[in-house]
Amino acid sequence: MQKPLIDRKNRIMTIYERLLDAFGEQGWWPLTPEGEIKPVHNGDAPRNERDRFEVIVGAILTQNTSWRNVERAIESLNKKNLLD
Repeated sequence: MQKPLIDRKNRIMTIYERLLDAFGEQGWWPLTPEGEIKPVHNGDAPRNERDRFEVIVGAILTQNTSWRNVERAIESLNKKNLLD
């Protein structure tokens, strides 16, 4: 039986927070500016939980695929407000 989505999200966030504590903010991942749907790389570190969650989702999606496919997936998720 699968765990509820909120439990999985909390687990992913816990792992992320541990990595952040160990390595600090990097600012190397493209993020979606407020009011936009397409992520861009401007060197900013994640500013809030939504940005951090977008990094996690993007990192998972980028496994075994090209960044362009990840970008399209994040755009689709943003259009449906699924990263909020």
